[in-house]
Amino acid sequence: MTTSVVKAAVAAVVTTLVGSALLACGSPARGFEVATRLDWRPCGMGLQDHPVECANLKVPLDWSNPGGETIRLAIGRQRATGERTGSMVILPGGPGVSGFDILRANGIPWLMPESFRQNFDVVSFDPRGIGASVPTVQCPVDPSSIAQPRTEAEFDALVQRNKDYFAGCRKDTGPLMDHLDSVSTARDIDAIRIALGEPKLTSYGGSYGTMYGTTYLETFPNNTRAIVLDGVVDHSLDVSGLALRTARSYEVSFDRFVAWCNESPDCALHGTDVSALFQSLLARAPLPAPGAPRGASVEDIREAVRNGLSRGFLPGSDAGWPTLAVLLKQADSGDATNLLIPPDQHIVGIFRGVVCADFSRPSNWTEMSKAAERAKAAPRFGEFTFWDVAGGCLGWGKSPADPPHTLKIGSSPNVQVANPFFDPETPLVSAMALAAQIPDSAFMITNADGHLSILRSDCAMAAATKFLSDPTSSPRFITCPR
Repeated sequence: MTTSVVKAAVAAVVTTLVGSALLACGSPARGFEVATRLDWRPCGMGLQDHPVECANLKVPLDWSNPGGETIRLAIGRQRATGERTGSMVILPGGPGVSGFDILRANGIPWLMPESFRQNFDVVSFDPRGIGASVPTVQCPVDPSSIAQPRTEAEFDALVQRNKDYFAGCRKDTGPLMDHLDSVSTARDIDAIRIALGEPKLTSYGGSYGTMYGTTYLETFPNNTRAIVLDGVVDHSLDVSGLALRTARSYEVSFDRFVAWCNESPDCALHGTDVSALFQSLLARAPLPAPGAPRGASVEDIREAVRNGLSRGFLPGSDAGWPTLAVLLKQADSGDATNLLIPPDQHIVGIFRGVVCADFSRPSNWTEMSKAAERAKAAPRFGEFTFWDVAGGCLGWGKSPADPPHTLKIGSSPNVQVANPFFDPETPLVSAMALAAQIPDSAFMITNADGHLSILRSDCAMAAATKFLSDPTSSPRFITCPR
């Protein structure tokens, strides 16, 4: 037997033993053999001259039927630049964001300090149904405008329209459409952990990635080394409560945007009554959009404003509030082209397929109309946000795989909960609620406007990566400036 053959035989034995040890921490499902190594191949440029490597991982379509059909997850990796101590897995948000694209586009890893990237491979993946994973969610053209029914007959028509849409998604996508829930993704994540050769998971989850992260903590309570949950989605609420809380948060963020425009000459609308201008644009919709196939609707205007508020405000940056002010000024001057956000029907289908599988919701006109009435407390964004989120799940026709509940998690000093103070997409109150549900977790608040702490503050990025490097040496409570 040659030396190379002996080495290969020894490597195979070691891999088997390591795989057995990893599986002993809690296998995603009995009856399915999770790969204990990945076949990494170069697949494109990432951070400067640090290329992204790609691999595929086979997992069950239905984890409750591990011997049945399988799907393929696309995984990306940027190797540690120095002496590697482990892998850090980014849990993508959305739902619908491609973690693989985050790596290729120099996203979150580009912002992570070199001191962290020296020791950790940065890994992410396309969750089931998304991006380069196979198969992907395929849906018919979505019934565009966000309906806000005023009568029971209009409500019934919305339910039927959604039923037809979901039926089209299931027809075009196949059985995957009914297995997009966060419990399935949590099991996928543990399969990734095993395939990476990690005894325990080190992870950052942002936005809807916090749903994947908290579900993972519940499903595999002993398999986490360190995790940061940033920009929190609170699963103790139903989808109606989630929408109402978010609508109020957007209202606060809009008021702060208006105050900034009133105070700062850097705002393109400085000296303008911004609130009145916004209402005027809504009243005049559809607004002219030269060169576009249609004008900007009320829904387009509100969605563009929500997008600008989520991008927030960073001193010295044109992104977020400064750009939003320019777009609103352009629209007022007769060109609302840049308010139009190109539709992505697959993202709509993924978003609904995941959220509707994770959250319960009011099911009849009486309950929905009462909740919609409460949404009017947020006059600019309340009803729009409520019907966008809660109304989008009407007609789904299936109970949540993991209904909303207070988390059942034991002492977790290896969890850091983080949130900007003024995050319109995931309000601070949700992070506070989550921290209260996770005993002994660390907590970080960033005094900033916009979505996700680590994108708002060098202090927050440093604190998050310090926690991921060594949760035992990090403070239990941190406040960061923007």
